[in-house]
Amino acid sequence: MLGDQYWLFVGICLVGILIGSIVPMGIMMGPMMCGMYLCFRYRMNGIQVRFETLFKGFDVFVNSLLAMLIFLACSMVIMLPLIIVMMIIMATAGNNDAVALGTIFTMYPLILVLSLLIYIPFLFVFPLIVDRGTGPWESVTLSARAAWHNFGPLCGMLFVHYLVAVLGMCACYVGAFLVVPLTLGALFTVYHEVFNSPVNVPPATCNPTIQVPPQQMQQRW
Repeated sequence: MLGDQYWLFVGICLVGILIGSIVPMGIMMGPMMCGMYLCFRYRMNGIQVRFETLFKGFDVFVNSLLAMLIFLACSMVIMLPLIIVMMIIMATAGNNDAVALGTIFTMYPLILVLSLLIYIPFLFVFPLIVDRGTGPWESVTLSARAAWHNFGPLCGMLFVHYLVAVLGMCACYVGAFLVVPLTLGALFTVYHEVFNSPVNVPPATCNPTIQVPPQQMQQRW
């Protein structure tokens, strides 16, 4: 799908992630994610992608920001108590290295699994905002339903993405940036297949007034 624009997508994803990470509370990450997925939407639709297409994510700034805040709130509610417990155990362990190491090796897999479980329901939120023009809460609920009905395959795909990212980080972290367009492109391709999204209509961000009622969506789940 990326073809001769692969390196352009590397630059788009790198800049989008950097801008989204600089500003706290995910204020910029939502629009940047929408901008990146819009670039994939353009590419899939045969439209020439330009670097400035990334910033068209600001056309849906409010919806993307609210969706990101919902994601952060859910993450905090679930992860914060676990992190506090781990910090308390580490603090009370003192100089006991065995307890500290045992806590790390026990908590880290648990945190990793919980992070995955939190992330999966939100996989399709930003593609829905870009492609369908749905609101933040509607995007979250539709994404969660679709993720639940495809839970096993999505877990397998994300596990492969995790392994590829780890291998990329082993290459002086440079490889991790090079695979980001592939992983995001794979996620958008899965979204397209799950929701049977047509490619012959303009994305919602080209016209923010476009709203597709849920009953008109042809989900494959």
